[in-house]
Amino acid sequence: MTWRSLLFLTLTASAFAQEAGNPDWHKPFPPFRIVGNVYWVGTWDLSAYLITSPQGHILINTGFEDSVPMIISGVESLGFKFSDIKILTSTHAHSDHVAGLAEIKRLTGAKMLMEEEDVAVLETGGRADFRASENAPMRFDPIKVDQRLKDGDKIALGGVELTAHHHPGHTKGATSFSLNVHDGQRDYRVLIANMDSINPGVKVSGMPKYPSITADYARTFHEQKDMQLDVWLSSHAAQFDMHKKHQPGDAYNPDRFVDPQGFRASVDRLEKIYRDHLEEERGAAPQRAAAQNDVAVPILRAPYHLPVFKNEYVTLLKIEVPPGRNTGYHIHSGDSVSVNIVEADMTNQDLGAPQPGPAAHSQRGRANYADYRAQSRSHKASNVGSTPFQNISMIFNSPQPGGFTPSSRTGGFTQIIDNARVRGWRMALEPGQSSVSVTQAAPGLRIVLDGGEILESVPGQPDRGMNLKLGEFYWQDPGITRVIRNIGATRIDLIEFELK
Repeated sequence: MTWRSLLFLTLTASAFAQEAGNPDWHKPFPPFRIVGNVYWVGTWDLSAYLITSPQGHILINTGFEDSVPMIISGVESLGFKFSDIKILTSTHAHSDHVAGLAEIKRLTGAKMLMEEEDVAVLETGGRADFRASENAPMRFDPIKVDQRLKDGDKIALGGVELTAHHHPGHTKGATSFSLNVHDGQRDYRVLIANMDSINPGVKVSGMPKYPSITADYARTFHEQKDMQLDVWLSSHAAQFDMHKKHQPGDAYNPDRFVDPQGFRASVDRLEKIYRDHLEEERGAAPQRAAAQNDVAVPILRAPYHLPVFKNEYVTLLKIEVPPGRNTGYHIHSGDSVSVNIVEADMTNQDLGAPQPGPAAHSQRGRANYADYRAQSRSHKASNVGSTPFQNISMIFNSPQPGGFTPSSRTGGFTQIIDNARVRGWRMALEPGQSSVSVTQAAPGLRIVLDGGEILESVPGQPDRGMNLKLGEFYWQDPGITRVIRNIGATRIDLIEFELK
């Protein structure tokens, strides 16, 4: 960097500070060694992590463009060459973490790596951000990305290996990085975590340019709770209490950053904020959308209800409601039986009711029968949990039973439903186990709860291998005798129905 560039950046620092808002984002802070080959070269609050190796260095985050001179000075004062930076990456593509990348890439020739969902944001200088407007604060110099990262990808340089963890929500491509660091007599599991905070103006119940934001936040919180770590770092110093753990002039002591309990507590706190936002947004939504939602549509036209199969006996719907979404008001008028594929927390509100009923947990594998021909129902269902609601619903096309007599099953088949329209069983097979021989006496349906590899044997026919997957279904005609054997390595869980 030339002295003219340094002068320009220094003179414009105050302008950036006014634009970006928080003075701590621009306040200098002395660089220091955190643990092993991991160093802080950021500002008072904005992280920039230097990870060194004999073959060159990795830099994660930069802060704003006015942070570049501080980073150059910090790297050199630690005894490393700024020109030896070979790889650049970031926890997410917001200007307070990436606005200096273009200049550092130009100065060093380093390779730019970024999670694929944030690549467009980097390469458009912030214009492709899902919450972007034409206002300047979110803008930065565009950066050409050399390699797109996916969840689980490795970044390797000089014997150092980082793992990228896709933790979306804050941005579509938000990423945490983990690595193992050996220091002295101890190994440390280090996590540079992207904490899923919520920016002003973001609606976690859904954004026009980010429809999966609700589920992404929920998935990130779930995954971060399961992460194993010793040292916790993040995008902002304030997020991991850096200034309580280290003061300028302190002696090197990596153990001061060992804080797995603090990480878990922070994830729990952010998840509660997310849930509170969801509750508040859902509370306001019915009033705004009442005029649209007060008209019930036939169930085959309801949101998140997808017709996937129909014959002379039944119509099958695949129902998948993401967290924070609802089905809109719809009408049930035909007898039906449904099976929950994935557990979820749901509320139901009948048309005309002032508010929904209490949340109920839909248990996985539970079969429910409803006699809607005797009493139709108009309602909407809302997913108020953090997991997608998935269900297979079988609607009977005829108002009367078909006159079939289903089989009676034993030997591992547990009967779960038996009424005027249908009889059903649940069966689980461990690896190597086989079912008893069963003759299908009436037409029916098989639904897969836990998939795997089976071998189906039918007398007079070659054995047929099948690879079953969660949520799949198979129509089964009467008159077939079959034995099922689990030839895979995982437990298989099935529900089978026969019509009456």
